[in-house]
Amino acid sequence: MAPAVSFYRGNAFNQILSDQVAHETGVPSITASTAAVEGLRSVRARRVAVATVYTQEISLHLQGFLEESGFEVVAVRGLGVERFEESPAATEGITGEDFMQFCVKVRESRPEADALLICGGHVPTLAAIVPMEKRCQIPVVSATPHSLRAGVKLAGGNWKVAGFGTLLDR
Repeated sequence: MAPAVSFYRGNAFNQILSDQVAHETGVPSITASTAAVEGLRSVRARRVAVATVYTQEISLHLQGFLEESGFEVVAVRGLGVERFEESPAATEGITGEDFMQFCVKVRESRPEADALLICGGHVPTLAAIVPMEKRCQIPVVSATPHSLRAGVKLAGGNWKVAGFGTLLDR
């Protein structure tokens, strides 16, 4: 559920991390980064605009991970948060309309994007997905809710939930 932990060191490390967790626990495992990639693939994304809460340096690591995964990242912008635990107030003001506007601007900066990825595990985005899809006119994949979707899917549960955007509807 912490995307930056799994994408920061690239695709190979992400796979090692998932394999180690599965080995140690004896149950299937998936990382938040793999869940985001699966979500993007499920909505048939090729050119992705990326809005994060992270610093630009961390956001560029996400870009590299996505490119290793076969996507063209046409825009990547972050809000500059480096460490949530040192600054819990960092995400105050990121939620709601301000954060939605930030995400929409990232998408609008590159009209060729065919999906928007939102990455920032501490930001509640589930309720914003449908309004963002309406504004952006493309599917929106968000790290936290779509990681939960991937976990339910991995466990064999019913992960389809109507009313929460393109990916959860499929």
